[in-house]
Amino acid sequence: MGLPPSSLIPTLAPVTYRSSRGGQNTKAIYHPFPQATIRDLCKAHKEYGKDSPYFRGLLKADLSGAETLPADLKQLFSCLLNSTEYRLWEGAWKQLLRDALPGLLDNIETMVDGHGNPLTFEHLAGEGQWMEATDQVALPQKCLNVGQSESFTDFVEKLSRAIEVQVKSEGARFELQEEKVLRMPPWKYLGLEIGKRTIVPQKLEIKAKIETLADVHQLCGALNWVRPWLGLTTEDLAPLFNLLKGGEDLSSPRELTPEAKDALEKVQHLMSTRQAHRCDPDLPFKFIIMGNLPHLHGVIFQWKNNTKKDQGREDPLLIIEWVFLSHHRSKRMTRPQELVAELIWKARVRIRELAGCDFECVHIPIGLRLGQITKAMLEHLLQENEALQFALDSFTRQISIHRPAHKIFNQDAKFTLSLKSVPSRKPLEALTIFTDTSGRSHKSVMTWKDPQTQQWEADVAEVEGSPQVAELAAVVRAFERFPKPFNLVMDSAYVAGVVSRADQAILQEVSNTALFELLSKLVKLVSHREQPFFVMHTRSHTDLPGYIAEGNRRADALAAPAAMAPLPNIFEQAKLSHQLFHQNAPGLVLRFHITREQAKAIVATCPSCNQHALPTLSAGVNPRGLKSCEVWQTDVTHIPQFG
Repeated sequence: MGLPPSSLIPTLAPVTYRSSRGGQNTKAIYHPFPQATIRDLCKAHKEYGKDSPYFRGLLKADLSGAETLPADLKQLFSCLLNSTEYRLWEGAWKQLLRDALPGLLDNIETMVDGHGNPLTFEHLAGEGQWMEATDQVALPQKCLNVGQSESFTDFVEKLSRAIEVQVKSEGARFELQEEKVLRMPPWKYLGLEIGKRTIVPQKLEIKAKIETLADVHQLCGALNWVRPWLGLTTEDLAPLFNLLKGGEDLSSPRELTPEAKDALEKVQHLMSTRQAHRCDPDLPFKFIIMGNLPHLHGVIFQWKNNTKKDQGREDPLLIIEWVFLSHHRSKRMTRPQELVAELIWKARVRIRELAGCDFECVHIPIGLRLGQITKAMLEHLLQENEALQFALDSFTRQISIHRPAHKIFNQDAKFTLSLKSVPSRKPLEALTIFTDTSGRSHKSVMTWKDPQTQQWEADVAEVEGSPQVAELAAVVRAFERFPKPFNLVMDSAYVAGVVSRADQAILQEVSNTALFELLSKLVKLVSHREQPFFVMHTRSHTDLPGYIAEGNRRADALAAPAAMAPLPNIFEQAKLSHQLFHQNAPGLVLRFHITREQAKAIVATCPSCNQHALPTLSAGVNPRGLKSCEVWQTDVTHIPQFG
């Protein structure tokens, strides 16, 4: 019996049939669908779409003239569709199978499978005991190739219509409860009260009775959540944040300090006076950096250019959100440029989340002594700061150094980013100072060559602590002793990095008191320094020639546990070494790079080695009898027996 047109089944095809020798029986053989073919189909579906001629042609070529199994059909469509589309496809596919099942049962060739079992819906869908592909090959061949006349495109269109019908049905729609619709302001949404123009957090109960660490954490968490709309700066909340330090037990006792009580009073005042604003879709967004070091913050805002008639009546400033840095910094020393860059980066990410756009203008507080900032100055600032390069990447709008005329932006002494750079990127034509230290002797050494006397000078002190602390102490003494320009050479990469980042840096709290004092002193000396300096890191204990290696060796010798006299010249060093170890002449040449004549002279003048030395022959004499088993020709005149 023929099948009705509505019972067509989409097909896929890794089944082949092989007849026996007599032709009496036909055996179905399962071939898994190639993964490479599925990958090609998925790639074409992703790049060109399911309606593209290329994808349709590729799919038709892969599926033409072949039979399918339900398992492989599910695998292919699970790769081509997402989870939601696959569920809809599976429902529509099973409905087509249900429509086709009555016609298959009426056909004598398809009413049973290859094992004589009656055909069921589980057979066609590959479910229940027919989940394995090796069991599904028992389906009659006509059950597998039914639907070859229907193209994949027709099936996709049929599936799309089925999905549209499901979406339009009443059961698939969202039900809107009109009694819960808020028609008049204020609208309450996610803990906020949204008015016609303003946005404020809903009433927040501040628990002033603090007894444990858990109480402090809950209070700080609540205040931290409302900060973007109320502008609670890190400086305002620092006394409360400090109560979170110390103790790992949640029930550890805590008590509000006088500073923390003042902070809570200020928070309550700001909660009643400050608010954020709803954005105006016709105005661009801007960002400004405010605050004082070390607690910088920023404001995302819009500025309304009021007419003369409206001036004084309506505030032109619309604060959208405040942007804050973390109270805890990961780095021990952070430069102001890095804080500015982090604020700009966070603000640009946030405005993309809120409005899907970038700022029209970014106000960066750059301090200038005279004149206005130029493009060259800004390019120099970006070249000197890698963090700013990343923060302003792809930013094509305006950068301004002027603050808008508003009391919020100008009420306090504000931070300004200085363009002045005391550390030099190039070596200076000035004094060169070498520093070094020793962990065993705890000596902190700096040495230099006096340009007037051409004599090496040294400053040695004993400093307790790690070698890095001792070398940092030597660097601090160098800045205190030499106010003029100088070059600083050291073999500690850590100290070299600290010195290069010390200009106007903000220190994180350090548990080591001695280290914190040295870092604070270094930051103060570098930040208030007028003359430039150059910092260079060199590898220690190298045999390289030249002035830098010599200065580093002298610093190493001064820092050694045993006191060492100033090193003599190379010839004297070789002579002293021979007196101790009695090397031969080639050994002296190899170790001290002196001439062979100098080495022979040292060996010849040694009393110990002179007793065992072979006779030396002057130039121009052919040596004879000097090797083993050779006759040594001599002239003997004082023994009569020898004739």
